[in-house]
Amino acid sequence: MGELTGKPLRYLIGLERDPAPAAGDIVELGYDATRPPAPAIGCKYVNLRDEKDSGDYGPYLPPDDIDDTYGEPAPDPDGAGFWVNLREQLERAANQGFHYVELDNLDTYDVGVVLHCLNDVANFKLKCFIKNPLLVTGEETDLLRHPAAELIVVERGAGNPRSLHDLRQDAGCAYMPVRFVAYGDGRGWADHCATLIREQGHVDMGVTYSALGEYSSSTDVIVPVPPPPTETAATVTITTSGDVQIIVNGKPVP
Repeated sequence: MGELTGKPLRYLIGLERDPAPAAGDIVELGYDATRPPAPAIGCKYVNLRDEKDSGDYGPYLPPDDIDDTYGEPAPDPDGAGFWVNLREQLERAANQGFHYVELDNLDTYDVGVVLHCLNDVANFKLKCFIKNPLLVTGEETDLLRHPAAELIVVERGAGNPRSLHDLRQDAGCAYMPVRFVAYGDGRGWADHCATLIREQGHVDMGVTYSALGEYSSSTDVIVPVPPPPTETAATVTITTSGDVQIIVNGKPVP
């Protein structure tokens, strides 16, 4: 099992640093973070849109509701600017010492585009938190099967414990960690998710709530229960082109 198993996620993308990181936690920090939150396991927020509305990553897709709410235009993945935006952020995260990133606004694009993004994540020797996969158009299970995918983050309106459990089962990643995050008036939804996790007996699912702004604090609603220990299941196959493909616990190994 990976180092993320059974650990709570402090989803703090509204902050550049965590004032009191704990060794037993995963801490995700915002776009402007400059260093990992040691001794916690650090993750950095990466935005597939133009975070600062710089105009430097065009051409852009037509304006949408995220433009209206956050002022973050969406670079067109058919243009060079989209990939410059992504790779600049991945290079920065890697150079700062982060080992994990989260790609935000996946649902602006389709699964095919996101898979290419995950390839870039892997090229920078990083691992990825998959955010709101059920909102992405296409075969969502392909996102979880990607070798860079390590954990799922879910916001209100992007699924419930049963639907996320079914997704990870269908992807062959039965115990991939799932973390539900909420803020503002989402406390009731967070409580409901926690109740369903208990009643349905889901493992490695946690819920946190931010009472301070949009993800500027983090309180446990339910702490994830680690899955039972299992033996490693591995298979090796030879593809028609002669390539060797190794699958460990349902995920391909590069």
